[in-house]
Amino acid sequence: QELILTTKVSPSILTAEDRQDRFFDISVLDYTTEEVIQNTSFLITLYKDDQAILHGNFHSDPGPLKIRITDVGHDIRDGNLTSHSNSIWSTTMGNITLQGPILLEAGLYRLSIKLVGLGTSMDKITLPSGGLTFNSWLSVADLKNNIVENANRRNNITIISYYDRIINSTFNPENKTVSWTMPFDWNLSRINHQNILVHEEVILPRSIFNASPFDFAASLDGMPLTGRSLTIDPYSSVNSTTVHLLINKQNIVDLMNERISDLDNDTMLFRLVQ
Repeated sequence: QELILTTKVSPSILTAEDRQDRFFDISVLDYTTEEVIQNTSFLITLYKDDQAILHGNFHSDPGPLKIRITDVGHDIRDGNLTSHSNSIWSTTMGNITLQGPILLEAGLYRLSIKLVGLGTSMDKITLPSGGLTFNSWLSVADLKNNIVENANRRNNITIISYYDRIINSTFNPENKTVSWTMPFDWNLSRINHQNILVHEEVILPRSIFNASPFDFAASLDGMPLTGRSLTIDPYSSVNSTTVHLLINKQNIVDLMNERISDLDNDTMLFRLVQ
């Protein structure tokens, strides 16, 4: 029997500064009928920097599982459960609340979901003895503010990375260049087996960056970013210009083929200049 595992994380954009509740929605459907499979059991592990920060067995009688994560205290606690027996968080309504500092640190996370039980004896769904494991990645956006002086005024250059944390950022006033680095795993096997979109955003004060949008240039590890990879938004604010850098899987593969950068560095180096 063919199955579909669906996952959804909300809000769709997570930031370290925003402490609102986070939600995981997980469902298993029959591929042919698109019917939701009931009586599901999952082993869910959330990794940050290859360290497990959440690990537990979950069971949902109706099938779909909604995990609400709320920032309360420093230890992970559970609530909104029907029972917590045999080391399994179980719910008859499909809703579970976890309390603790989860998904609050900026960076890239790996979500591992193992299916360990599906349906009733009448459904005749057989899983491998070791279960079925699915992996996906999600990001908590990082934000860095750089305060710079210009004409005796303090200006703020804001960099937002929606993919992983910002390691460092600099601004050179002489040539109006903003630079920053971000961790990135250049493993080709990983890249080929998942959808990747690296989204970086820079908000620039017009008191410093006051040229035409056509005068901006950007690069990733020395490779120029052009076309859809570089989007200029001069309209959202009267005081600033927003620049979006969008790097897709093909851009990354092209960069690896050209060997412009040292791919052993496990970082991406961005430059934006007016």
